[in-house]
Amino acid sequence: MKRFLLAALALLPAACGPPEPQSGPEAVCRQEAYNDPEYKRLLEIAATSSGYAFATTDQREMAYKMAYTRCMQRVVGRAAGGGVEPVQAPRSLFDGFR
Repeated sequence: MKRFLLAALALLPAACGPPEPQSGPEAVCRQEAYNDPEYKRLLEIAATSSGYAFATTDQREMAYKMAYTRCMQRVVGRAAGGGVEPVQAPRSLFDGFR
């Protein structure tokens, strides 16, 4: 049993995927996306209460992804793969608070 647990723990970091690059255009665009005004505005709203944090999760993720994609298009000349808008959670009564 101990060997199984040790083997599972040894494989756990590999299951999380490759580490994010610390330099290059991906790192630059990731930092730029975190500094995007819309993303920061949504973070400030989320910080006011846990209800707002839950209600703005999809909007924050979308703002981050859009800022990252704009940066990658500008810096590298390419966009993220895909092309289909991600599924968003149904809106709640908190959606009106912006």
